[in-house]
Amino acid sequence: MEVILNDLSLEIYGRDFSSLINDLLDLVLFNTQAKKLGSPLKCHRNVRNLFVADNKSLIDVIGKNASKDQRQKIFTWLDRSGPFWCESREENPDDYFELNGQDVTNRGLGECARKQIIDKPVASYSLGQEKVFRVNTLCVQHGLPEEILGLYEIQNYYEFESLKARLHSLLPPPQNWKDLISYSKAQFELLVFSDELLGQIEQLPFSDCVAERFLELCKKLEEIIQSRDEKQQFSSSTHQLIEQHFHGDKAWFSDESDQDKIDFVNQLKFKNAYTGEKESFSYHGKIKTPQIRVYFDWPLTPAMKQIQIVYFGPKITKH
Repeated sequence: MEVILNDLSLEIYGRDFSSLINDLLDLVLFNTQAKKLGSPLKCHRNVRNLFVADNKSLIDVIGKNASKDQRQKIFTWLDRSGPFWCESREENPDDYFELNGQDVTNRGLGECARKQIIDKPVASYSLGQEKVFRVNTLCVQHGLPEEILGLYEIQNYYEFESLKARLHSLLPPPQNWKDLISYSKAQFELLVFSDELLGQIEQLPFSDCVAERFLELCKKLEEIIQSRDEKQQFSSSTHQLIEQHFHGDKAWFSDESDQDKIDFVNQLKFKNAYTGEKESFSYHGKIKTPQIRVYFDWPLTPAMKQIQIVYFGPKITKH
């Protein structure tokens, strides 16, 4: 499915430039993940010149309200990396489209309608808090008001999580360990997966049950990271998740015993994705049938923006 930025939503965004900058930075981050899912967010190459408020162009708003690092990230997307739907614009012999009486022929919504006419899966993504664009579908009219050729309901997203969930639902389920690891890298942006995972697990035959449990463990770790407050400190939700999943007889995650840390000191060393050096990791998630372990970087500190998954394979601490 192609996803196209609804540039009209930028024009009526309003004067909350700080929120606009943050939303654009979220788009940049989201687009990195969407590319892995095969559905990057496309925009028009001229979107930087849109007037977004008080006759101020988007490029001026970004230039005056974003830091140097923020500007670089946003302009890399808008100016260089794209992708830009206008470079492969669909053709239509009756090329005129409106939304609520406004010409959108050369806008993102016009392109969405052209794609829908030829049965190409497409959706729009809208920014801001204006109610007119915080709806699940946008009705684009094909043709002039006096000669309407068709009405097209464009699927519209305005929250990252709902769009991300939809893109994931379009992915085929993993069929082997390599698929599973690739799928996980695309799905969990707050986890870092070691490049050694495939070699660790591929000695075992692929199992749908193990794959499903691996994804459950990864999802829970990402939920824990997301539950922290704006200063990356543990919130009440974080403490609750840790209490629920790190404690008790049926805990999903636990540390190795002191004795096992001594007996298997060398086997519990795995490559740190950031340093490339082998280090000790003893916290792990459990898969019972067969006996599989998922080792990760813990405890979680405020400095950690992501959690490393450093091992995925047969249980190591067997006596």
